[in-house]
Formats: sequence, structure tokens, C-alpha cells
Amino acid sequence: MAKSTNSTNKKKGTLPNSKQVVKLKSKQASLTAHQKNIPTDTKKERAREKAIEKSRQVQKNTSSKKKKTPSTTHLTNVQSVRVENESKNKIENKVDVPVSSSTKIKDKEKSVKKNENTRSNLKEKSTKKTVSKVSDKKETKETKKSLVNSKEKELKKQKVTSSKEKPVKSKVDTSSVSTTSSKPKLVKKSASSFLSFITTKRIVHLVIFIVLSFLLVYGVYFLFFRQDKVVSLDSYDSLNSLILDGTDIVAVGSSNFRYSDSVDYTGGNEQAKVIKYNKKGEVLFETAFTEGILSKYYSIVLTDDGYVTVGSYEMDQDDRVNIGLIVFYDKEGNIVWKNELATNGDTIFYDVDTVSDGYIVVGQSLSDQPLENGAVIAKYNKSGSLVWKKYFGNTDSTAFKGVEVAKDRIYAVGLDQKDMGILACFQLDGQYSWHKEYLYTDDLGLSDIYYFKNNLYVVGGKKVLDSELVDEERNTSNTDALLLKYSLEGDLLFEKTFGGSNLEHYNSLTAYGNNLYVVGYSNSTDSGLKIFTDGVKKAGIFVKYDLDGEMEKKTVYGGSNDDNLTGIVTDNSNLYITGYSNSKDGNLLSSHENGRDYFGKLVKVDSRLRVLFIK
Repeated sequence: MAKSTNSTNKKKGTLPNSKQVVKLKSKQASLTAHQKNIPTDTKKERAREKAIEKSRQVQKNTSSKKKKTPSTTHLTNVQSVRVENESKNKIENKVDVPVSSSTKIKDKEKSVKKNENTRSNLKEKSTKKTVSKVSDKKETKETKKSLVNSKEKELKKQKVTSSKEKPVKSKVDTSSVSTTSSKPKLVKKSASSFLSFITTKRIVHLVIFIVLSFLLVYGVYFLFFRQDKVVSLDSYDSLNSLILDGTDIVAVGSSNFRYSDSVDYTGGNEQAKVIKYNKKGEVLFETAFTEGILSKYYSIVLTDDGYVTVGSYEMDQDDRVNIGLIVFYDKEGNIVWKNELATNGDTIFYDVDTVSDGYIVVGQSLSDQPLENGAVIAKYNKSGSLVWKKYFGNTDSTAFKGVEVAKDRIYAVGLDQKDMGILACFQLDGQYSWHKEYLYTDDLGLSDIYYFKNNLYVVGGKKVLDSELVDEERNTSNTDALLLKYSLEGDLLFEKTFGGSNLEHYNSLTAYGNNLYVVGYSNSTDSGLKIFTDGVKKAGIFVKYDLDGEMEKKTVYGGSNDDNLTGIVTDNSNLYITGYSNSKDGNLLSSHENGRDYFGKLVKVDSRLRVLFIK
């Protein structure tokens, strides 16, 4: 009962209940009433005995409470009231209570209070220690490990000594601890040096983290988000020429990589290809010439029931010799027949045109036989059999690059010797009629010829030379694109050039209405065109002239890498252009551009040179 009342009084912080005080008074009243009937001597002895018994009971109760309750608790309010009541009874009854019991109780109360005070002081100081420790830890995070370890050892020793000593002596110990733990000057000096080390270390870690993050992001992008899922280094694809078959477009060229959905170009070798598009630019079929180890198509012509292509191919790996190739395809892309022209040297067919009973083919033959060396012109019948062949010139540089059949005559253009352009005329049976030279062309010479409105239009490239260098080697890196107009008899009617301080060349041309349309390449940054190359790589150019050779419009197709426009045809409304590009920027982008591989291009534009599609 005393224990429970003690705990409740502790929580509420109130005095003992008034009922207990009333009980004590009632006991005292009954005791005095009883004492009136007892003699004084016996009354005093009984009072002494009762006081002694009560003091013994109080001592027993206090000792039992000390065992049960912790040392930090005070005397309960009930006990204090009992002691007060007993002392009052002793005074009223004049009972001599032994001094030892009361003094013991008071000493015990004082010792308890001292214990509580000392423990509260220890608690406050321990909290101060913990606060100081936290602040010290914050300061010493940037200090050296040796100082931290030494301080921890000192604190541990102090804790051990303070726990062993009495609570009264803990005041002195705590003060000594506080004095020994305060050394701010040394900590600040060591912290400044360690701070510089920590900051440099963190900077290095931050840089490493940024680099690793960049590599991780790039790796994820490279694996999952790049467009070119098929990787082929230094691959090449080109469209060199094209024709119109109604609303369809048929182009030829070569390829050596696996971007095609229709053809598996195996072995990494370049193979000649034919590709057919509908009017929207969707691929109808694509087929490759798989004989030999390497092949190319340079030109194509439309026939009544198919297409005739010309080019060259190499038969085997050991004997790397080009063989002139002519192949007939039906309109589904199947080979109907093929024929070839071989000498003891390289033979290449560059262009083809139709006659009523067959096909006229021009090219180049490099042979050690004088009668078979130089430019070559040949006729094949509709079954692919050779009818006749003729050679022109006797030098390794002589070649026919373009052919046009007009007014029952054959006109061929190309290069004679080193930098001499040539226009040659033949009869339909292959007999030579005449030729005209043009000085001074670039290394490619005259590239294409087009018959329009009773005149011949020729394109190519021309060297830009000073008058003093005419009779010398004539080596130069400055060439202009060239447009020439001839009569059917070979008279030069006009000459037009275009270019800057570097290289320009026209590859092909067509005409309709009152205009000529020409395509080629340029790498001059001062030609008046917005070319984005570095002055070494090529950009495709597209120029519009009137029939008198006056330039009306010019534009660039391509980006910052190599771009070239190779062929052009018209349906008298729109224009269709072939070429190749390895730019991953610019206005020739279609798909898979990666800046390394070359991709064949098909471009459709209107008469105002606005792009309708790029494939």
C-alpha cells in the first residue's frame, strides 16, 4: 500500500490523502482517552514501549523500502507525515524517544537528497559532455585520424575513472574532463590542412563519376537507340544513273553492305545492283549481280520489255582484271541475257543508248595490244550478241564516258590523252566521221552528252590555268564545272563555267521546256553556294540554266561530309536525281546516316528545285 501511494504521489506531485491524517489523529485521540484510566507510571512505560516499537517499525519500513526502491527516490510523503505525527505524540505525551532513531532517519533523508543532487549534477554534466562530444565530432570529422583516436582513448579513461569514483568526487572529475577536452586551436590547424586534402579528393571523385556516367549513357544509347542497327565500317553504296519507266523509277549502281532488305551483299565486295521504285519512292525490287568478286553498273536504258545495263566486273581474286559487261533485265528484275567484252587488260562500259535494232555501248579498254587500247565503242543486237566494236586513240587515258544517238549518228564524249576533252562522231555502222577536242579539261574530261532541240549539250570539268602554264605540266587543284553547247556538226556554240577556288565538276544533265538542268559536285567555299564542307570533301550541286547558258538558279544537296550527284532525268514535270552521300547532316538525309558509310540517294524535285522526297 505504501509503495502504490508513493508512486502515485510521485507522478502527481501532491501531498498524501487527508484520510490517512484523520486516521492517525483518531488513533491518537483513542490513545489519550485510554491513558486517562491508567496510572501515570504505567502510562509512561507503555508510551515508551509503543514509541520504541513504532520507531523500530519505521526503521524496518525504511530499510525495506531502500531495498525495493532505487537509490535516487526521496522519502515518501506518508513516511514524513508519520514521523511528524510520532514526534508530536512524543512531545504531547512527554515520551523520551531515543535520539538514534530520529537522527538516523534525518541522516538517511539528507543522504538520499545528496545522492539525488549529485546524480542530477552528473546527468547535467553527462548531457553537456554528450553535447560537447557531438560538437567535437562535427569539428573533428575533418581532422586527422590520429587526433580522433587519442581523444576517444582519453574520454574512455575518464568515463572509467568517473564510474569507479564516488558521486561526490565526480564534480572534480567532470571539471577536469571538460578542461582537458577543450583544445580548439590545435583542431582548427589540423582541420585546415585535412580540409584541403578532402576537397581535392572529392573533386577527383566527382570528375571520375561524371566521366563514368557519360560513358554509361553513351553505351546505353549505342546499344538501344542508334538508328543504324547494322554496323558496317567503310561500306559503300551508290546510284550512278537512272531512267523512267512510266511512273516507276529504275536506278543502277553498286553496293557492298547489308542495309538492303532485299539483297544480302556477302563477302564485303562491291556488287552491281538494279533497284526499282514506284512514284512514291517505295522499293519494288532490288537485285544484285552476283557473278565474279566485284562488279559495278554505270548506266541503264529502257527497252520495250525491260532494261539494259552496262558496267564491268572482275572474274576472280587472282586475276584482278575488269571485264566489260552488258546485261538485259526484264521488268521484274530477272536476268534475261548477258554478254561481256574482254581484252588482255581492263575493259569498262560507261554508257549505253538504244538504236532500232540494238544497243550502242561506249567505254574504255586498257590493253597492251595497240589496236585494242584506248576508248571503245561497240554495238550489240537485241539478243545480246556483239555486232561490231571500234577503238579510238592509243593512250591509257583515252575513254568515252557518254553516248547519244541522234539523227542517225552516234555522238560520244570523253577524254583523250591527259587533259584533252573529246567529242567524236560515228556512223550507225561504227565508221568514224570526225572528232573535236576541248582544252583543257580536268582528269575526268567530258562526262555526259544530251541531245535537245537540234543541238548537243555537253558537261564536264575544266582546269583554271594562268596563260604562262599552258605549255607546262598544267597541274592545278582549281577546276570549274563546265557546260558546252555544240551543233550536230561539232561547232562550239557557247562555253559556261561555274566554280570557286577549289574543285567543281558536272556529271550529268537533262532538259525540258526552255531550261537545262545539271548536277555534279563542288568543294569550294567561295563559289557563291552555301557549302558546309571543309574545302576538301565534296557537296552535291544542282544548277538550272536557260538554253543560252545563263544560270537561273543553283542549290546544294548534302551535308558536312562527302556528297555527289551523279545522274538526272525528267518526266517534263518533275526531276529525278541519283547520287551518294556519307553525311549525317544536311538535306540529303533519308535513313541510316552515320557519317562513315556511303549511301545511294534518289531525290525527286519539282521545276523550282523543291524537294518532294529523298530515298
